[in-house]
Amino acid sequence: MLVYAGAIMVLFLFVIMLLNLEREPAPPPAAWRLLMLCVGGVLGLELAWFFLRRAPLPAVHGTIDKSYGSAVALSRTLFTDYLFPFEVTSVLLLAAMVGVLLLARRREG
Repeated sequence: MLVYAGAIMVLFLFVIMLLNLEREPAPPPAAWRLLMLCVGGVLGLELAWFFLRRAPLPAVHGTIDKSYGSAVALSRTLFTDYLFPFEVTSVLLLAAMVGVLLLARRREG
């Protein structure tokens, strides 16, 4: 999943670089800067909360189940235990795509 998300972000970066935008965009107004700062702060706090509240994984000894690593087991885990982080990742990818489209559009005038 991380490799896939990283590949998508690199693809967005290459698209932006290949567009060869000619002029610098104007800096965002102060209200947008404040909003971006607040959103970044909330995301940073959530990330800190996630890592600080995370319990250490117990040591498991013994044999590995035959279904470990299969597509069925992965999808079951992904869409039950990790549904919220999966959806957050999809929303972040969507926001990145919208950002690329906004940066890439040609302004008339």
